[in-house]
Amino acid sequence: PDDMLDALLKMTDKLIEDERTLEHGSALAGVINKELKIFRQDMHGAGCDGFLETAVRTYIDVCIKEHDYFNKDNIVKTAINSCWSVSQYENEYNPLHNHTGCQISAVLYLKVRRKTNNKDGKQDNDGDINFVYGSGSQRSGDILEIGLSQFVPEPGILLMFPSNLLHTVYPFVGEGERRSVAFNATYSIKSK
Repeated sequence: PDDMLDALLKMTDKLIEDERTLEHGSALAGVINKELKIFRQDMHGAGCDGFLETAVRTYIDVCIKEHDYFNKDNIVKTAINSCWSVSQYENEYNPLHNHTGCQISAVLYLKVRRKTNNKDGKQDNDGDINFVYGSGSQRSGDILEIGLSQFVPEPGILLMFPSNLLHTVYPFVGEGERRSVAFNATYSIKSK
């Protein structure tokens, strides 16, 4: 929703401007200069913590139903265990990686860099996120899995995925910022 997007933009603006905000990049794979730690109180102050927690719970509920794992007697718990902002500029990128210490990873796009038409007719994948889940080779007319899914970031888009799924973010050339909030979460399903 627009109000959540605005609140997250204002929160991350404030974190970026505050020299006391803790860097989080040393714990991450990215070749990105500005990756800042977001604490639960930051999210609460912005009024966004409930929204993201609900998104995680909804994701798990949908997965449970899709895999016929639903049992009305089960107790399902979810929790966000780490969160950070990613402020990506020209030539910065995230190499192929996955996330540890969690089961769910997510990225919520706040700002994107406008694509340019300077690729001489080639597709501009600059700043896109790619998920690699198979061999990665695609053959014409193949009925087997492709192994690669690519998404073009847009403000307000939230992607959630299993934390062990390999993913990468391409660098881009030119002015502008690609900003997102990324987070990791856990879940448990137990019988009463």
